[in-house]
Amino acid sequence: METATVRGEAPSPKPGVLAAGVYVPGRSQIAGAGPVIKLSSNETPLGPSPRALEAYREEAADVLSAMGLRLSPEKTAITHIDEGLDFLGWHIQRRRKRGTSKHYVYTYPARKSVTSVTAKVKTLCRQNINLPLEVLLHQLNSLLRGWTTYFRPGVSSAAFSYLRAFTWRQVVGWLRRKHPRMNWKELRRRFCGGGWWPAISDVVLFNPSAVAPTRYRYRGNKIPTPWPSAA
Repeated sequence: METATVRGEAPSPKPGVLAAGVYVPGRSQIAGAGPVIKLSSNETPLGPSPRALEAYREEAADVLSAMGLRLSPEKTAITHIDEGLDFLGWHIQRRRKRGTSKHYVYTYPARKSVTSVTAKVKTLCRQNINLPLEVLLHQLNSLLRGWTTYFRPGVSSAAFSYLRAFTWRQVVGWLRRKHPRMNWKELRRRFCGGGWWPAISDVVLFNPSAVAPTRYRYRGNKIPTPWPSAA
C-alpha cells in the first residue's frame, strides 16, 4: 500500500469549481476525512483510482446541473498524485524526500505563478525612467510582499531566491537606462549605499529570499474536520 504525508499549509482558497481529482493507489480514505477534502467552495477529491474519480465527477456534474451550474473542462482534471497538479497558484506533487525512501506531498509555487510575478516585475521596471527610484521601489515592494506572503507556507525557498535575483537585475537595468553615463561605481554609491542592494533614503528594495517559508508546520489530526476519524 502506498502512503502519502502532507507537509505545509494551503492558503485560503477563492470560490470556484471542481479543480482536480487526485488518485492515490491503494487508498480510499485520506487522513480519516473521507474520500473528499473540502476547501471552501473548491473541492479536490482524492480516490483510489481514476475510475472512482470519474464517477465522482459525473455525480458532481449532476448536482451542479440541477443548480444551473456546470464543471469547467479547463479547470477539471484527473491526475496521479506523483504527477502533481496546479491548484490556486500552487503545484502539489508527491516526491521522495532527499536521502530517504519516504514520500511526501509537497506544495510549490506553480511555474505559472512564478512567470506571472516576474512578468509584473519586468513591466514595472520597463515603465517611465523619469520616475524617482523611490516610486519604483514602493511599487515593487508592494508586489513582492504580497506574493511572498501568499506562497510562504510551502516549499518556496528556490522560487524566492530566483525572484530576488530577477528583481535585482531588472532594477539595476532600470537604473542603467535612467543614468546611461554613470559608471557602475557611481551607481552603487548613489543608489545602493555603496553596496549591491538598491536603496535610497529610507526606501529599500524588498528582498524575497529573506522571507522564511513555514512549510514544515505539520498539523496532522489537528486539522478541523466535521468527519469522524478513521478506525
